Amino acid sequence: MLNDYTVAIIMKNKDMESISERTYSLASYCKEQKNNLSRLINDVEEAFTAMNNGKDKSEWSEDTVNRFMFIRRNILNSANNIGRLPSNIKYKGVRIDGIPTSEFIANIMQNTIK
Repeated sequence: MLNDYTVAIIMKNKDMESISERTYSLASYCKEQKNNLSRLINDVEEAFTAMNNGKDKSEWSEDTVNRFMFIRRNILNSANNIGRLPSNIKYKGVRIDGIPTSEFIANIMQNTIK
């Protein structure tokens, strides 16, 4: 049932006019965003290396390493939160990926009638 959830991404130009639209399954979209965030760590590390005159991470000062690790940890936490999102979505307190589709629809119909 989780694969039934989709995300529509609308691309806009500089004038904020829609130029294209793509639809992804929620699980695929979250996985892609998690991977994008994870790759961002490499970009941050490259920036820190450049700011340290090309020194290897093992040669950075303790303060610089601590700052980098703080940023890295926050990026990884966000990436993992996004990666877990599809399996953590709940409907009325019950994880959606744990509910058979027919039961989910029956619950919606029953609550609509009430």
